[in-house]
Amino acid sequence: MKNFEIEESYYSPCVHFDIQRNEFSISGELLMEPVHEFYEPMIQWLDKYLLINQISLHFQICLTYCNISPSASIFEILQLLQSTYTNKDLYILNWLATPNDEDLMEQGALFKEDFQELPFELKVAQIEI
Repeated sequence: MKNFEIEESYYSPCVHFDIQRNEFSISGELLMEPVHEFYEPMIQWLDKYLLINQISLHFQICLTYCNISPSASIFEILQLLQSTYTNKDLYILNWLATPNDEDLMEQGALFKEDFQELPFELKVAQIEI
């Protein structure tokens, strides 16, 4: 299986799923429509990878904009992670937002509440916009 990569553009976030280091990140904003077309290949790849992964992974979500449509896709990604989560030491999940972005911090808090079984951390980060 190969890494999954999408370069950041004006309309889409950077996606970097590195299987050698087991580091996965989604960062930036998603302005394109329909959102499903952007996230579906990523979700399918992640679903296949999680079935074979036997080592710890680090997943980081660092969005600068997240409306309802991408939020549903992020929810689906978190569902995949939760469905394969078996040990607190195996997953590290970080949700990062800028200090002044209350909406994204609130969205992260809602996800953390929905996925209480995951080791989900809300973190404040300096993000260049």
